[in-house]
Amino acid sequence: MRHLILVIAVTLSPAVALAECDFDKPVGSCRASISIDSTSGSKGSYSAEATVRSSASSCSKVEYFLDNTPQTTVIKNGSSEDESLFGTKPITKKSVQFKKCTQYASKDSAGKKSGGGEAADSGGPRYFQGRWTGSIGWGFARGPITLDIAVNGNHGNGISASSVGEPQRIDGTISGTRMTYRHINEDETTTVVLTKLSDNTLSYDASSAQGGMIHVTGKLTRQ
Repeated sequence: MRHLILVIAVTLSPAVALAECDFDKPVGSCRASISIDSTSGSKGSYSAEATVRSSASSCSKVEYFLDNTPQTTVIKNGSSEDESLFGTKPITKKSVQFKKCTQYASKDSAGKKSGGGEAADSGGPRYFQGRWTGSIGWGFARGPITLDIAVNGNHGNGISASSVGEPQRIDGTISGTRMTYRHINEDETTTVVLTKLSDNTLSYDASSAQGGMIHVTGKLTRQ
């Protein structure tokens, strides 16, 4: 049977792969999806084999409804978990409705909790992991922005949410004390560079060549 894909877009939050999870400490939201891989059953008793996925690299819970019955999938190591679903009606795309995806704190091998500001590494790529907030602008026009970044190796992924427009995906590369990523909107490409200033502050510099070079700058603080 052809896979049925359901996607919910919510704010991504930080995570680390292959970690010991602390499910008593939520640190934010994530983006979840579910694929229904196969179905079976007859009148009054139906089942489906599914794969639940999270945009967090580990330590998340995905909550959803199957025909109005609440379901929860716990994802520890990795970003997906197999599930067996059961219901009294045939399980289709319309049977599943997402409620939320929650990211939780984790412990690395040194025993430090990850996910919050105090737990983040001050050096290396992991410096960029976490939630960053501040104000950015060009000239006299300024507004708030929030970045939620998860780091895996030398790559940073997450969500950028500002007071203008829809939230945008972050898919960046980290080199030294800089992280670079791009936003592509129709015929415009914006390059964003995040640069470490101190253990808990970084600079934000976004440039676009549309209609002449424009720089949007600001300073963000780790939360």
